[in-house]
Amino acid sequence: MADTTYSARPAEEADRAFIREMFVLTETWGEPDGELPENFDDDMDRYVEGWEPAEGGVVLVEVPGAGEGARPERRSGEAPPGDADAARVGAAWLRRLTDDDPGYGYVADEYPELAIAVRAGREGRGLGSRLLAEVLRQARELGYPGISLSVENGNDRARRAYEKAGFEDLGPDDLGGHTMLYRFDGEAEGDG
Repeated sequence: MADTTYSARPAEEADRAFIREMFVLTETWGEPDGELPENFDDDMDRYVEGWEPAEGGVVLVEVPGAGEGARPERRSGEAPPGDADAARVGAAWLRRLTDDDPGYGYVADEYPELAIAVRAGREGRGLGSRLLAEVLRQARELGYPGISLSVENGNDRARRAYEKAGFEDLGPDDLGGHTMLYRFDGEAEGDG
C-alpha cells in the first residue's frame, strides 16, 4: 500500500462548505463537538461568508501515493470530485478586513487576517505547518506586506507555534486574545 502524501492548492468558491467546517474548528480549538462562542454566527459571517477566493486561501488535500487509486490533479476552477470532502484535510484562508469593521486580529487594512484549521484526528503530522507555509507563500505572491491573526488566551500551544513560525506577539487585545503579526519585510534572506 502506497504512503499518503498531501498537496496544497488555492482555495476556491467550491471549498466554502469545507471552510465553514474548518472555521468551527478554529472556534473550538480543534474540537469538532466543542462549545461554540456566543458570537459564532457573526464571526461565521465575517470570516467565512464574507471571504472571497481572491483574498487568498489554501486547501490541503490528502493524495494517495503513486499507483492504483491515485487521484488526478484538478485544474483551478473545476468542481471538486464527489469524494473531495474526505480528501480535504485542512484549510487556511485570509480575510481583508478594515478599520471600520475590524476582526479579532486586525492590525491595519493592508494586513489580511488568517484563519487556519486541520481536520480533527490529523494533528501532529505537520499539516498545520504545511498550511501556514503555503498561505504565507500565497500572501507574499498576492502582494500583502504580511498577515495577522488572533490567538485566544489559554491557547498557548497555538501561540508558541505561531511564534516559532516567525509571528510577533503584539500583546493582549481587548477581546481575550493575543494579536500576532508576520511581516514579510522582516524575513531573513532565503526564509519563507
